[in-house]
Amino acid sequence: MPSTCLHPPDPTDPLAVQAHRLDNGLQVWLSVNPDEPRVFASVVARVGSGEDPADATGLAHYMEHMLANKGSERLGTLDRAAEAPLLAEISDLFDTLFDTEDPSERARLVARIDDLECTASRYAVPNELKQAYSRMGGRGFNATTSKERTNYFIDLPANMLERWMMLESDRFESPVFRAFFSEVQTVVEEKNRALDDAGRRSSAALDRLLWGGHPYGNETLGRNEHLARPRVSRMQQFFRDWVVPSNMALVLAGDLDPAAVVALAEQYFGGYEDRPTPPRASPHQLPRLHGEAVADLTHHGAPAIHIAWRTVPFDHPDRAALRMADMLLDNGKTGLIDTALNASKKVRSAGAFPRLYRDGGAQVLWARPLAGQSLDEAGTLLLEQIERLRDGDIDPDLLQSIFLHWELGELAARESNKARAGWMTAAFVHRLTWAEQRAELERHRAVTVDDVARVARTYFGPDRVVVRRHTGEPTEAPLPVPDVTARSIETTAHSVLFDEVLATPVAPLAPQHLERGRDWSVREAPAGTLYANRNPHSDLCQISWIWEVGYEGARGRSHALRLWSLSGEGSRSRIELDRWLHDQGVRVAARCRRHDTHLSLAGPSEAVEATLGTVFSRWKSPRIDPDVGRAYLEDSVRRRQVDKETKKTLVGAARGYALYGAASTMLAHSPSDEEVLGLLDAGVGGEPRFVELLRPLLRTARDVVYTGSTAVDALVGHLSPLGMVDQPEPVHAPMRKARTDRPRVILVHHAGTQASVTVYRCVGPHRLDRLVPGRLLAGWLGGSAGVCFQELREARAMAYSTSGGLSFGAHAGDDDLLWAQAATHPGKAAAAATLLVDILDRPLDDAGRFARVQADAIQALRTDRILARSVPASARWWARRGFPADPRRERLEQIRLLDQAAVEGFRQGLAADPPVVVVVGDTSAMDLGMLGAIGVVERVAPADLFAY
Repeated sequence: MPSTCLHPPDPTDPLAVQAHRLDNGLQVWLSVNPDEPRVFASVVARVGSGEDPADATGLAHYMEHMLANKGSERLGTLDRAAEAPLLAEISDLFDTLFDTEDPSERARLVARIDDLECTASRYAVPNELKQAYSRMGGRGFNATTSKERTNYFIDLPANMLERWMMLESDRFESPVFRAFFSEVQTVVEEKNRALDDAGRRSSAALDRLLWGGHPYGNETLGRNEHLARPRVSRMQQFFRDWVVPSNMALVLAGDLDPAAVVALAEQYFGGYEDRPTPPRASPHQLPRLHGEAVADLTHHGAPAIHIAWRTVPFDHPDRAALRMADMLLDNGKTGLIDTALNASKKVRSAGAFPRLYRDGGAQVLWARPLAGQSLDEAGTLLLEQIERLRDGDIDPDLLQSIFLHWELGELAARESNKARAGWMTAAFVHRLTWAEQRAELERHRAVTVDDVARVARTYFGPDRVVVRRHTGEPTEAPLPVPDVTARSIETTAHSVLFDEVLATPVAPLAPQHLERGRDWSVREAPAGTLYANRNPHSDLCQISWIWEVGYEGARGRSHALRLWSLSGEGSRSRIELDRWLHDQGVRVAARCRRHDTHLSLAGPSEAVEATLGTVFSRWKSPRIDPDVGRAYLEDSVRRRQVDKETKKTLVGAARGYALYGAASTMLAHSPSDEEVLGLLDAGVGGEPRFVELLRPLLRTARDVVYTGSTAVDALVGHLSPLGMVDQPEPVHAPMRKARTDRPRVILVHHAGTQASVTVYRCVGPHRLDRLVPGRLLAGWLGGSAGVCFQELREARAMAYSTSGGLSFGAHAGDDDLLWAQAATHPGKAAAAATLLVDILDRPLDDAGRFARVQADAIQALRTDRILARSVPASARWWARRGFPADPRRERLEQIRLLDQAAVEGFRQGLAADPPVVVVVGDTSAMDLGMLGAIGVVERVAPADLFAY
């Protein structure tokens, strides 16, 4: 079937993009990038929650789940004829359930559906599509749903494109929504997780005010009452309505032959029959905003305020000026909000972002207030920046600085197949030609300060919406999650299509093998060891200093680093320094963890080298406004107290307590409130305490990781004056876990919607000979066909997210750790914990599963590619692990030679400690007796997990 070329290749286009349309309307967008033999491939449909029916919100997201995981007429089934009548009856029962109100009758119908699904599961192969992609060397298999699109994507070796076409054409030609009931429970768990997320609750409230009865006003996950009453038949109709060729595109970027890809698309997708799509929602459904509409809500954690204005649809002529207004408000360094509020610590943090949809747009501002500051006070500060924008109080040169960073960002993103696919996807979804998409920067470059002031005066007026989130108990109740009878899981047999796809001939790819001297260089410089290579793509460079010294033994160093980021240098204030760096196109980042500290610069090579001296001068003698420093420190102390009430913080603290006891980060290595508040005081040497925590690093040996255009010998010369080392790299004591001789259950109460369950088993000090068999054991536990995912999610619908593995110590002698985790309903936490404990103690007794794990690992190593920017960091990791060269070739051969008995023997030889189970959630809903059967339950109060 012939195709039409929509966008022929342009020799001036650095992305080499072309687009074609098949006779049935399906589009094929391609970008050629021969730098590595891989392709980022996706199927995109212009349908999202913006097309959800008013009485069935969440339908697009439900459909994404079913298309991503459940298979088709030929995939995911061992006997389609046997399962078809069962699935048809299940669909009819869901229709009946939808119209049934009597509780006892509903319970009977649910029990019958559950029973039928158990029977149908005997013919199913769960998650078979993901297993196929894993066997093909695929990475990042996933799908997403937004307001205006669904996207199904995978990164895979370039020789697998025909197999990808076979699988994807089958996925969308004849999908079967099997295991619907258990997936309903998984989606409900995902919604419950969203109810625990304070930011998502604010966003949902904001959408309701902004968009009203338009579908944009609903959460993509759907409304609770609709999630509780799903129908298979409604989803099937939604699929038939919207997932049609003229509403779809194949988007591929990487090492590909465009003519061959188009021919494959015609072969595998050309036979799809097109159908007209239903009418979409009308912009007339959007409410008129009159004055200020306010919504208040409460949730755990820090308070926040969001203020938003409705603006214009994506295709409106004012879009470019409005986007520039957004970047002038917040670009991370030099925007009005960045300088007036964040840099001066007038609020804890603040920012802005736009929303640009087909039917309308919005500009959103947000702020988290300082402790003791009201939400309305923080909101007033945001509105002051809007008034500055309306008045045209903007430096015109700042626009040019923003354009410079835009250009540099695009230059760096060209190296990424995923970024290229993202640009093409945006063009397809927004119905732009590629020429129009390429012209985005120039379209925005034409915007002037007067244009920005005009759109600010036009759109950012008194008609707006406000969401104020206060600290308190959440008001939205979790959705109930019925129990699902455990389904059978097929681990050996496969569908006919699975075997057919994997039998399709492919030209083999040679494994990558990097060599020192050819792919990277190592130099011993006065400042430390340098790992470097050339950037083959552009003049952009990145350089990182890595000290194997963190906050352990230097409590407060992470706070000191934050004070450093709020500091200026020499005669420049922090705001002036940020503006100077921004004008150069240079980005600076720093972080401090328990055992390492990183300082990184990125930007054009010449500009980065020109700023090195200033950055290190700032490290040696930072100049901070005392009022700004005090505001940060005082707020940090108060913020820590509020954060202790959030589940995320509690889970981290509880896990640390389980692993290290009194030596955990939150107990032994976090500064007291007095130590935090004293960081601006003079230390022993007379300098502020925070400076004395940072300055010793200049004299301490460090590694330097570099990718750029400067030759290594010249780079050594540039770096030598930046720090004369007279202190060797410290020798770390091994990171030993808190050992136990009996099973323990650490139980922490948190009145959240979901519970976190984590199981640890310490297996003693790390050795290099554990890496290869440990990889297979980790794949057995947490891979595409791993025990955790299949047992908890596929078989029992017990968790939305679950995983497991074997984690290796970061340094020689550090303890390794077997682990498994799940996020689940509090009422199922005990059952999940019991199952995870059992999983970590199970033998490798399934030949089919082991064969898949081994084949996946072999294919992953054969197709693994380390890109230029990551080579120096990889070489550093190999050296620190004790590998004299790239170890992947040897590791590949070792994995080939291992058999199931050897890996099982390795597992048994780990001599794991008894399990330590960490459960954080609403203990009033948990089966404490079942938890007690695992081990001794230790109720730990949240306050006992923190030293502050």
